[in-house]
Amino acid sequence: MNKSTGITISLTIIILFTVYVGYRSIWPLDKPKVRIINESQQSFDSVLISTSGSNWVNIGPLKPNQSLKSTFAIDTEGDGNYQVLAYQDSMAIIKSGFCYFTIGGSLDRQFTFLIKPNLTTEISDSEY
Repeated sequence: MNKSTGITISLTIIILFTVYVGYRSIWPLDKPKVRIINESQQSFDSVLISTSGSNWVNIGPLKPNQSLKSTFAIDTEGDGNYQVLAYQDSMAIIKSGFCYFTIGGSLDRQFTFLIKPNLTTEISDSEY
């Protein structure tokens, strides 16, 4: 193998790696991470999350000052938003839609869903 062939192969590998990394960094994920933090004094029997209100996934009970972590699959090829329901005694206490997905994939890699002391909610994509 001569020197120019070796350089060509090296450049090809670098270009392919760069394209792959760039693709993975901008292409939507189909299983984003979510962390739900309960800063309130309210306990919840169950916390459910879904994409556009279909195929709800129960990620568990949530006590005061506790957090839950989970991943969830996006079950559609279209566009929509995520939704969270938090139940206590069969009554939905928290109902909230947040963020969006497109082409059946999440535009964000992770979310933090915060239940504040007054039962309002806040979303962040900076912490998991």
